[in-house]
Amino acid sequence: MTIAYLGDNTPVIVIGSTGFGIYYFNYPDGTYIGKLNCNTGGNNPSSGTANAGLSGLCYDGTYLLASTQDDNYVYGYDMPSNIAAINNGNVSATRRWSITYPGYYGMAWSGDGVYIGNNNENSKVSYYRLTGTGMTGTSTLVRDYELTENDGMGWNLSLIHI
Repeated sequence: MTIAYLGDNTPVIVIGSTGFGIYYFNYPDGTYIGKLNCNTGGNNPSSGTANAGLSGLCYDGTYLLASTQDDNYVYGYDMPSNIAAINNGNVSATRRWSITYPGYYGMAWSGDGVYIGNNNENSKVSYYRLTGTGMTGTSTLVRDYELTENDGMGWNLSLIHI
């Protein structure tokens, strides 16, 4: 879940789902606006397993960024231009950055990259600096943060970059 701005600067609450849906709500009252459906395959997220769906979501000030548990990418989506554009239609990623490990639950924008749960070792959060544009962006793994008291269940990441 994240707070983002539509193309007309309307603030919205955005929530991703396991079914590749992106749900939009008015901010701050939480009234449901509608959803958009992420295309899958090709340069979009994979839908190959039972875990398929958006496991991490954040806003970088321009794009909605998303990750899945199924592949090693962070995907960037253009924000809808206004509320009328949130119409149960389909959206495709317009940006993609490779990362070392698939994402796990939670993602936060750092100012130059993302903090993202590490699906390879669910007791870690990885900080990736994102570079490049288009569908061939790359990342540098800057640092891993380790949860020292791991109960084997993983954990959710909730951060706000200020």
